[in-house]
Amino acid sequence: GGTVVMLAGGAVSLASGTVINAAGAPGLQGNASANSGGGGGGGVIVVLSNTSITNAGTLNASGGKGADTLASPDSSGGGGGGGGLIQLAAPSITNTGTLNVSAGAGGSGSSQGGYAAGGGASVGNGGGSGGSGVPTASAGTAGLSFTTPTTDPAALFLSSSPP
Repeated sequence: GGTVVMLAGGAVSLASGTVINAAGAPGLQGNASANSGGGGGGGVIVVLSNTSITNAGTLNASGGKGADTLASPDSSGGGGGGGGLIQLAAPSITNTGTLNVSAGAGGSGSSQGGYAAGGGASVGNGGGSGGSGVPTASAGTAGLSFTTPTTDPAALFLSSSPP
């Protein structure tokens, strides 16, 4: 994943074709001396505005796909990464775009030999790897996205009273 935070005093407008990407990386394919990896967990995207947010683009905090099964050496597939978090907060929010916090798929193939890594967790859980007694890797679980109309987006981060 990764983290993208946009804090604006004025209006935020994300046009069609705009992409903000904090997706988890795919799992690395194993080889003769290393088992396959799980997909990375999705990241975090936060967009706050004191006036308005208009999104017609794509915000992506999805989990990465687990690496596939190896035939030689016999190694199972990696688990899919969990989906991340997207938060939009402003007094006025119009979202006609895409907020993607989907889970990564588990690595394909079926093997009960060697172990691979599970998927990375984020807001969503990472999926399990295949391995002894478990022939196929599983997907992670989806993350969460929020659109929060609020007159004071800074209040989501800052307290008005001392600690």
